[in-house]
Amino acid sequence: VRASVPSEEIRRLFEIVQGVDGLLKAIAVLVLVAAALSILAALYNSMHGRRREIALLRALGARRSHVFAVVVLEAVLICLLGGVAGVALGHLGVAGAAPYLLEEVGVRLGLGTADVALWGRIAVGLVALGLVAGLLPAWRAYRTPVARNLHPVD
Repeated sequence: VRASVPSEEIRRLFEIVQGVDGLLKAIAVLVLVAAALSILAALYNSMHGRRREIALLRALGARRSHVFAVVVLEAVLICLLGGVAGVALGHLGVAGAAPYLLEEVGVRLGLGTADVALWGRIAVGLVALGLVAGLLPAWRAYRTPVARNLHPVD
């Protein structure tokens, strides 16, 4: 009979679940791509309904680049607010599930300390996602013809 060495057993466990970790990362990337595509679709479709507003902005002196920047900024803000909401809901979920998991399974969950570098990478990623998702709708707003869209609403 040989005594087990905890560090060796933990290393073997991590070797087993390493594939699952990669799978979860791939699923997270797919979720981010789906979120970017839904933001792109929502903004792109809203540009059709907002073409009169865009034409009015342009008629009042807003440059095309200003309209482009406003639409991209809107996409970035949507991504940042969605990220903040997602992190908050995730922390609430962990806090809510922690007592149950401790009692039923014996696993202690905690929120831990904040990793400033990780939060910075998340913020940069959200801004990049918003920039990419906002480019096509911003281009559509940029190309909105002023004279044709200033007529009264049908």
